[in-house]
Amino acid sequence: MSYEGEGMSNLFYINDYKIIDKEVHRKNENYMIHIKTLSPDYRNIDDCIGRMLWEGEEILGNFMCNEFVEGKRILEVGAGVGYASFCCKGAKEIVISDYLDDILQLEQDNIELNKDVIPNVQSIKLDWFNVDLLSEKYDYIIGSEIFYTKELVDPLMKTISFLLKKNGKCLIVNNVLRYLNCEKEYYDAIQKYQLKAELIPLSEGNVCCTYNKFIITLN
Repeated sequence: MSYEGEGMSNLFYINDYKIIDKEVHRKNENYMIHIKTLSPDYRNIDDCIGRMLWEGEEILGNFMCNEFVEGKRILEVGAGVGYASFCCKGAKEIVISDYLDDILQLEQDNIELNKDVIPNVQSIKLDWFNVDLLSEKYDYIIGSEIFYTKELVDPLMKTISFLLKKNGKCLIVNNVLRYLNCEKEYYDAIQKYQLKAELIPLSEGNVCCTYNKFIITLN
């Protein structure tokens, strides 16, 4: 859909969005990025998912600032505004993905806003139910707030198992309560796709205490 005065979805219009500036602190470099996002005023509306910069995405971005990404291929799944991907400057390739067309357009807008700082970011439409159509493998697969619907856990974990390189790493940051809603499905999928998984409660600060960090690798 167009951003020129037309609704991006049934609920949101161009004026509902704003551009915020975020300073990224990588190990050897600080730089500024610009993120187009819904206002926090919409956080209690279901359709805001994928269209807003959430706390979990910021936490994931902070983790990626401390990862060695130089020369690596990175895929963010369910990326929404894609903030964490823009924290990966120096990577060989950065791919941000989602499924809905208006969210993909939002990703493309953020790519355009940051192309002078991080020129090698691209957006793709990724269907977790048809991941077999893809052949690329990634050193990192990252995501935030992607455990919330039981029916999506199995295809998500299949996607991770299919697209992650043999020695790659998947990092996910997720709200604890949303994760608990589909915890059984998560462990069933870990076993089904023969993945190794580590869950780390994040307990530093008032925000982080409500989040878990997941590290997933191939067996």
